[in-house]
Amino acid sequence: MAASQFLFATGIENSYPTIQNGKVRQDEMEKCGHYKFWQKDFDLVQELGIEVLRYGPPIHTTWTGPGKYNWDFADVTFNDLLRRNILPIVDLCHFGVPDWLGNFQNPDFPALFAQYASDFAKRFPWVQLYTPVNEMYICAEFSALYGWWNEQLSSDKAFVTALKNIVKANVLAMHAILAVRPDALFIQSESSEYFHASNPQSIKPAEILNAKRFLSLDLNYGRRVDSDMYEYLLDNGMTRDEYHFFLDNNLKHQCIMGNDYYRTNEHRVRADGSTVASGEIYGYHVITTQYHDRYQLPVMHTETNLWQGPNGDEAVFWLWKEWANVLRVRNDGVPIVGFTWYSLTDQVDWDTALRENSNNNNPLGSTT
Repeated sequence: MAASQFLFATGIENSYPTIQNGKVRQDEMEKCGHYKFWQKDFDLVQELGIEVLRYGPPIHTTWTGPGKYNWDFADVTFNDLLRRNILPIVDLCHFGVPDWLGNFQNPDFPALFAQYASDFAKRFPWVQLYTPVNEMYICAEFSALYGWWNEQLSSDKAFVTALKNIVKANVLAMHAILAVRPDALFIQSESSEYFHASNPQSIKPAEILNAKRFLSLDLNYGRRVDSDMYEYLLDNGMTRDEYHFFLDNNLKHQCIMGNDYYRTNEHRVRADGSTVASGEIYGYHVITTQYHDRYQLPVMHTETNLWQGPNGDEAVFWLWKEWANVLRVRNDGVPIVGFTWYSLTDQVDWDTALRENSNNNNPLGSTT
């Protein structure tokens, strides 16, 4: 399969966390009608002239047990992508796990997920681009620190447990895929955040949060965390051996630092460490440069969108603004390889971050 040198992409939203203590699964592919209209969705990708699609099978219906799978939907959709010459960036885990696996507190998740990744790669050997686990930091934060999804816990210990399991799963999956496809490339798709101090008393809490935002990528890329974060990790359940696993399994040479930026990614920090949304202050260019300076990897803008507002041109203006930021990043010498409007069609219930099962349509799609 071939694509242009610059990866201009969209995606099919495939989040599937559970809420209400596991009783309700927020399956965005179901809510957005993709299971029924997947052929029409792929038609739309082609009509837009887009060659690259962030896409993945629904993990909760595909992965039915350890080493057990129902590939029916994946087979028909991925074979159609191959026929259409649409290049997928395969999203294997997007904010949830199958019911039989429990949640991200399960220490068996990393090794089991690596087997799933390996078996997917064997079944679809033509696939080269992967995001094994989407937005690792956000997944751990929303599931185990904010108490919104999956395990619905709210403690630093639960957050560190989820984070180390999620990032280890990502690392092991990369190794497993490379054993099948040695030229595989991994696009990390992580939320890029920044925390602004509201006043002088907020400076230290903001500094801590600005260190914490890097934890998932620091661990994933085998970068030593700073001293505050090292103490935080060990104080909340990570062992020295677990920490050194990440230092010893660096696959940076196979990675592209995908980063996601929305208007909600910047925050104001109060003196007590609590936060409120600040809206766009620095913007994609400044924050992406911070991440690139830290990791020195090629970059891809892997998610952005904005709701279509009352004037009808808000999303169009946001697209122009993000594209201008991408060009500024490139012109500053950062190797940026792609841009993504996420997602292809409108989404459902993201107005409450999938915390409520209200079936509210959110006009966010490339085709809106």
